[in-house]
Amino acid sequence: MKMQAVALVAFAGLGAQHVAAHGYLVQPLAKFISQNIDITQYSATIDSYALFPDGTFNTDPTANVASFVENYENSSYENVKAMIVDNQVVVSTDATAACGFSDPDKTSYGALNDTIYWGKSTDLSTGEGFVVGHMGPCETWCDDNLAQQDMNCQVTYNPASGEGAAPVPIDTSACADAQRLTFYWIAMHGATWQVYGTLQLHDNDEHDRRPGNHDHRHDHGPNDYNHGPDGYNHRSGDHDDDHDHCSGDHHCHSGSYDYRPRCHGHRPRCHDRHSGGDDRCCGGEQYGWRGLYD
Repeated sequence: MKMQAVALVAFAGLGAQHVAAHGYLVQPLAKFISQNIDITQYSATIDSYALFPDGTFNTDPTANVASFVENYENSSYENVKAMIVDNQVVVSTDATAACGFSDPDKTSYGALNDTIYWGKSTDLSTGEGFVVGHMGPCETWCDDNLAQQDMNCQVTYNPASGEGAAPVPIDTSACADAQRLTFYWIAMHGATWQVYGTLQLHDNDEHDRRPGNHDHRHDHGPNDYNHGPDGYNHRSGDHDDDHDHCSGDHHCHSGSYDYRPRCHGHRPRCHDRHSGGDDRCCGGEQYGWRGLYD
């Protein structure tokens, strides 16, 4: 799957200046709003008993997850993503419901691999994957296509040796021409669930050449990609010269071909617009896009 990523954003992760606690998506590697944020912490929570009053979520993690699975399968939710969007409460003023602690304007990527990694170091052989005892589900989405789902990611994906990042295989066929990759993880070791995840925005090659896009990036040939340590091929200049994203005055530029506000050269993708009354999207900008795109 070849994509030019406008941004990579994470709900939770780890800055180089912090001791890794819960981990972060180490491949592909997110870029964050600030180096001063403790991005290893969860950015949102879910009240398990408000969501599933008949469940049992204050025992050991294994029993908590088993109760979650039973209640989830009997609920109206078709996926974990929808459950998170409807029920999460953002607990940090430095985070947004859509993007967590990550900044989409700081990253530019090319091709996505078929395995992503959750861990505590960009050296995939060190540290650990999902924190032991922090059991719960995770999902990976490419736009609106489910590319991966598991109900107990610590058990399923952590290396048997206990050492190194957790490899999470994804279905890349679900990601062809996608503009957004999102990873969600919920830790259910207590009654208040902790929400972690990564959202990644993309700008397809085809879009860069559509009329009215006002894209000021330099054109690059197929050999202009340089492989980076984070699992993507970086293309030089992609974000250095790109000025068609939303400006600092919190208003979007407009494209001429559909007369709607747009950010990063395509229509805004605030998938959290129905959660918690938060109209903010990546980077903390205020757009008020609620209800524009159903």
